[in-house]
Amino acid sequence: MNYRVYVKKKEAFQVESDSMFHELKQNLNLQGLTGVQLYNVYDVFNGDDHDIALLKEKVLSGKVTDEVFDSIDLEEKLYIAYECLPGQYDQRADSAQQCLMLLNNKQDVVIKSGRIVVMDGTVSDEEMDAIRKYLINPVEMREKDLSVLVNEEDVEIEPVPVLEGFCELDEDGLQKLRSEQGLAMTLADVKHIQKYFKEVEHRDLTLTELKVLDTYWSDHCRHTTFETILQNVKIEAGALQETIQKAYDLYLSLRDKVHGNQKVMTLMDMATIAGKYLRKEGKLDDMEVSDEINACSIEITVDVDGKDETWLLMFKNETHNHPTEIEPFGGASTCIGGAIRDPLSGRSYVYQAMRITGAGDT
Repeated sequence: MNYRVYVKKKEAFQVESDSMFHELKQNLNLQGLTGVQLYNVYDVFNGDDHDIALLKEKVLSGKVTDEVFDSIDLEEKLYIAYECLPGQYDQRADSAQQCLMLLNNKQDVVIKSGRIVVMDGTVSDEEMDAIRKYLINPVEMREKDLSVLVNEEDVEIEPVPVLEGFCELDEDGLQKLRSEQGLAMTLADVKHIQKYFKEVEHRDLTLTELKVLDTYWSDHCRHTTFETILQNVKIEAGALQETIQKAYDLYLSLRDKVHGNQKVMTLMDMATIAGKYLRKEGKLDDMEVSDEINACSIEITVDVDGKDETWLLMFKNETHNHPTEIEPFGGASTCIGGAIRDPLSGRSYVYQAMRITGAGDT
């Protein structure tokens, strides 16, 4: 049996609806919009009456906070319904499936989730288009057709095109490829890849390989901005000119003491010079020295049940607060999430996290 369930927060708990209303009204300047109602919609496939009852009562809703409907009246109402693209990971649906499986010990029930946003007030066709573009990220979502109840998760995998003749392209050909594909790599980078595939792989690469390499070559992954060479530093007149000049002069002095000005002057060198100087002076003996340079770890002694153990105390700054090429919306909100993720992946315990202004909420 295939079934559809609608879930909506009770009036006292419509925090997300109110937030979306103010966000749409302010960001899109919707003067006629007076309210927003949010529904989570769940399409259930291969379920029986017992499965549906479990979903309604124990999985998809909370008795105190939610209302559950078998159908809703959208006649003559302004609404936008959307769902994950086929093949895209649906976290809400996956969580619902796993919870149901714990209750009924069945693995054949499939759940797909979506969302319905109902607009109250007066909204023009042009404004509806603007709302649609605002809410639906085409990288991962699509508009949902509520008139059908079909599991369309099957995805036809298209063959990956091979960039025939890539290894033989001259400089003009490589430059044209960079332009056509909108690559983040420089011409020198593409030449390096061409040389590798020509001399090591002995084949032309695929478009997927090129795009993956380009993504890892991007500033988001390699932080190439940090390696920006400082060739002409000018501190303009202003209230902080003297303070900034003193800091810059100190940096120049430390460069001479640390590596004798042997390294090029970059943003990364400027950011790390103080720590290198302190360590050279013997004042950072407790700092862990390893191949990991994306975090600061110091060695501390911890009393564990009366026995001293050597632990690492980590300090992590996350820089991923700008969109990525693969998934711009998710990439824009990874700041504090990424800062927490990295210590956890290193088997650390996160004691405190702080979001700096300018980064997205997680």
